[in-house]
Amino acid sequence: MKPQGSARLRLSIPVWVCAFGLWYAAMAHAQALSPEVSRGLSWLQNRVQSSGTLANEGSSIATALQNRAEVAQTLKTLSALPASLADAIAGESEGNTEYLARRIVSLALAGRDVSALVTALSAHQNLDGGFGGGAGYDSNPLETAWALIAFKSANAIAPVFPALGYLTSAQASDGSYSAPGRPDVESTAIAVLAQRLYASEFNNVMTAIQRAVAYLLAQQSPGQQWGDSVFLTSTAYEAVHDFVRLQPTATAVRAFLAASQGSEGSWDSGDPFSTALALRALVLAGTVPANPTLAIVKGKVIDGQTGLPLDGVSAALTGPTIPAPATSSAGLFEFRDLPPGTYGLQLSLSQYGTITTTTNVSAGQTLNLGVLQMSKSAGATTGTVRGTVKDSTTNQPIGNALVATKDGLSTLTDGTGNYQIANVPPGTITVQASKSGYANAGGTGSLSAGGVFVFSPSLVPGAQSGAGATLLGTVNRAGDGAPLAGVSISVSGATSTSAITDATCSSGFGSGTRFHTISSRCQNCCVAPGSRSSKCARLSW
Repeated sequence: MKPQGSARLRLSIPVWVCAFGLWYAAMAHAQALSPEVSRGLSWLQNRVQSSGTLANEGSSIATALQNRAEVAQTLKTLSALPASLADAIAGESEGNTEYLARRIVSLALAGRDVSALVTALSAHQNLDGGFGGGAGYDSNPLETAWALIAFKSANAIAPVFPALGYLTSAQASDGSYSAPGRPDVESTAIAVLAQRLYASEFNNVMTAIQRAVAYLLAQQSPGQQWGDSVFLTSTAYEAVHDFVRLQPTATAVRAFLAASQGSEGSWDSGDPFSTALALRALVLAGTVPANPTLAIVKGKVIDGQTGLPLDGVSAALTGPTIPAPATSSAGLFEFRDLPPGTYGLQLSLSQYGTITTTTNVSAGQTLNLGVLQMSKSAGATTGTVRGTVKDSTTNQPIGNALVATKDGLSTLTDGTGNYQIANVPPGTITVQASKSGYANAGGTGSLSAGGVFVFSPSLVPGAQSGAGATLLGTVNRAGDGAPLAGVSISVSGATSTSAITDATCSSGFGSGTRFHTISSRCQNCCVAPGSRSSKCARLSW
């Protein structure tokens, strides 16, 4: 067979695997981008030319295709993959193993048919299960890892078990992997990334991963980066991320990459290849590790009466391991790093009924239990405050507004402006809604045990707050939450005014104006005296 170093293959420069894009593309906007990532992303986006080529790719440490493939992975992960860039990758004619694999991964992310490329890549597999640089080339761990990553990205039916077996046999006693002309750190990291993709399917893979991760950690410098190199640090960190604690490595990697970034946002003096790798590593440094051999159990808890998320629910899990109880936030709870097996889940909240369930999880599974409803107990001694916060000018919901009672209970509105505060002591309550850029809005009312107080203010933008104030709200029946029309409401103080709830059972007070319904039936609308308008006006004072 031909040795790995034979002609045709352009393997004299470092290569990097795009496995990040395989399992993190879905979280493209899951977390807010840091200033370093935002600046680097903007620079990288501006490198893409209308032809699909990249500005600066000619002076990069990598080849043109390697540059384009890495940039494609990063743009897909953090924003969008330009069609012109995908076209340029598809047009590559070189057919060595690495290039075929890169094209498969990039084009699969672009949603294109890669079946012909998969067939061509499969033809490179040797009798020992491994892959060389091309058809007829001796197998080596680096090219074998590339092929495994490509097959997984395309969900291809391929002989991956022999390839994984080859990687196991090719591992050195110290846990490393070697390939001709390449740093062992690079080859080992790429082998880990390939094996990780199959860890939940083939249990014996985990032993090889653990040995390789131990080798990579042993190669760290005192500053916890690898080789004082953006390329090697990004490579190795992505490989070990899911198999070590987030800290202190994440902070060290983030600090090293931030200090290495150019003022315009790039790395290695305007290299798209290094910049693409560094950006993905920075995002990964802010991502919770997810060991592929362990499971995740999560769900959302809502109030069975109001349908709104319940904060503060205690979630306890028992089974092969007993993690610390989780507390729901925005109704969400999650347990991570669970060994496979049978688990019992119990959800509890004061004044509410308890939910218990049993479930099985397998290695690498993310089990989403979906939406679970909890109902208020019949003998509840507390009440509920809920409502919707909107912008007084646009009438659009306001998310992340803080709603708090005078007793110190609080929550944030969701993306639809809705909120709920459970287990509020009954009696006279005062509630206030606030959001940066808006004037605060408050309300006072009476809450009965087991009842619901609805506070739905419209916040006035700060620029308009000097014009006066508007009081808006909704009146609901305590028993079932049904809206009530024809309820008389009055305000006294520096300004005295009154209103009667309209067809949507909301009230609006304006200076010197009385609002009333033309019928006590909830189907009708309110009008100002002397007006025939079918809509309610809103005035400020």
